[in-house]
Amino acid sequence: MAAKKDDVEQAVVEAGAPNEKAVTQPGTGSEPEAVSGEPDPAPEQDDRIALPESVVLSAPYAFIDDTGATRAWSPGVTVTDAEDIELLIGRKAPLDGIEYED
Repeated sequence: MAAKKDDVEQAVVEAGAPNEKAVTQPGTGSEPEAVSGEPDPAPEQDDRIALPESVVLSAPYAFIDDTGATRAWSPGVTVTDAEDIELLIGRKAPLDGIEYED
């Protein structure tokens, strides 16, 4: 009965003979570290601005969202939900103390 290729390769590795598959094993720390001579790239910057913890509507604001639901706020309402604040600012809703650039 002929020996299988994997059995022969394993026997060669166990005997200590050179074998390309046995030279480096990924994840064992035996791989050389890549050195490019260039500094590590800077971490990506988040272009979003920091949102306030709360906003107050200075006028009524409403719209119909993508699901068909009506979203509405009355003037003077204080909004504290971060997702709603991001939504209102993104849609340039009339908010006390927030000015938008065109």
